[in-house]
Amino acid sequence: MEAWILNESPGNYVWGTMPDPTPAADEVRIKVVTSALNHMDLWVTRGMPKPPLPHIPGCDTAGIVDAVGSAVTSIAVGDEVVVNPGVSPVDEIVRYGNNSPMGPGFMIWGEHCKGGHGTYAIAPARNVRPRPQNRSWEECAAFPLAYLTALRMLNRARLRAGETVLIVGVGSGVSSAALSLAKWMGATVIATSRDEVKRKQATVMGADKVIDTAADRWDVEADVVIESVGPATWDKSMRSLAPG
Repeated sequence: MEAWILNESPGNYVWGTMPDPTPAADEVRIKVVTSALNHMDLWVTRGMPKPPLPHIPGCDTAGIVDAVGSAVTSIAVGDEVVVNPGVSPVDEIVRYGNNSPMGPGFMIWGEHCKGGHGTYAIAPARNVRPRPQNRSWEECAAFPLAYLTALRMLNRARLRAGETVLIVGVGSGVSSAALSLAKWMGATVIATSRDEVKRKQATVMGADKVIDTAADRWDVEADVVIESVGPATWDKSMRSLAPG
């Protein structure tokens, strides 16, 4: 098969060929239809982390199952699927439940193990989900890691309907996902950005209020702050938390 391959770390990807992979008993093989670039793919080229080589990146992938392992019964050849890139060993899923990313065996598919930037991809059967038929193949390859990250952030914050969420620096994949998910969860969403275009898009996506990040004061009292900018906004983010 053909794939983007990392032969050294740090290093650059090359377009090359590798043998077609064969699924283990609890895995499926996917004929890739769409696989999106993620900033994670760049970090891997810088050795952050250093995966086993040769490595195939790609954490946001959708495709059609074309082979299943001997123990797989819930998925069939021909199923259209999206890959959940958060991979945990079964025993850690049992032990940690929804907090399985806290387990020592947690991996990001395409970062710590081979992913989806190739003709075929191998994934644990437990990490494969049916493709939403009301979304295009391109959309299905755009949301997995960003939305999983944002959902975990909101769940860890114990966000409840009726609370207020401040999203600092809206416009990235994770912050945009957090906006959509927070609205879906029934929250009031306030978003900041220095970019007027991004502020307007946040309003289109459902933000209840938008603020210029550069403003001296944000005058916000939020129950939850989604902060992904860094030191430049930490002070104002902390001051934006509601008492208690």
